Amino acid sequence: MHWLYYVFYAALTIALFPYVVGLFLPRRYVVTREVVVKKPAREVFDFMKLLKNQERYSTYAQADPAMKIEYAGTDGTPGATVSWDSKDKNVGKSEQEIKTLEDGRKIEIEIRFERPFQSTDPLLTEIEAIDANTSRIRNTYRSKIRYPYNLLVWWVMAKVRENMQASLDNAKAVLEGKEAKA
Repeated sequence: MHWLYYVFYAALTIALFPYVVGLFLPRRYVVTREVVVKKPAREVFDFMKLLKNQERYSTYAQADPAMKIEYAGTDGTPGATVSWDSKDKNVGKSEQEIKTLEDGRKIEIEIRFERPFQSTDPLLTEIEAIDANTSRIRNTYRSKIRYPYNLLVWWVMAKVRENMQASLDNAKAVLEGKEAKA
């Protein structure tokens, strides 16, 4: 009968181990991705600041063709928003708002997730001229993940990195005229 105590404590240790590990894992993360585009910085900025253009390059905007998308405000200006609602659990319900623009250089967007999780996170897009006809687009996304879900932080970061890079690669293809036609 004494062995039951050992089995119980071993099971308890195994069950609690991930929660203890989660105490030491990060709860905030930053993902930065970039791409070089063969277009002038002004043209890149004018394209990237328009929320409507995300439909052409964002992996999230393209994930569910049946999702409901609504725009409000003057696109490409602070206060403009795009919201979407999808029955697809991977897309969910969220909203983006342009918070600030630094003409020709920076676009600050706030993303407000409602479903499948709740969070409000900033996305910074920076456009840098490399030369007269070449630009760099750099996206930086900051987020947080609640305990004990932070056990998945490395997986979440990998998925965010993958989607951000794919979106930037799509934007590059659109800007350079190599967009796949449907």
